Amino acid sequence: MLARKPEEISVGEIVETLEGKLSVVDCVLEPELCYRATECPTRDIWVGMTGMLKQQLFSLSLGDILGKAAPVDGLL
Repeated sequence: MLARKPEEISVGEIVETLEGKLSVVDCVLEPELCYRATECPTRDIWVGMTGMLKQQLFSLSLGDILGKAAPVDGLL
């Protein structure tokens, strides 16, 4: 039983609850992990990709996924 309706739960929330904060690479959330973070030629790419990933996952709800799923006996 869910505490909220599936339409009110984002896929991003689910992933972050299970896996922790979303990031393509660790230095996006913790730049101090890499001594080259301030001069890294690819860091902006990873930051941008992380943003796009989060935008996509937080824009989809569990209800969106369930609405596309074919019923399986006893599961949906």
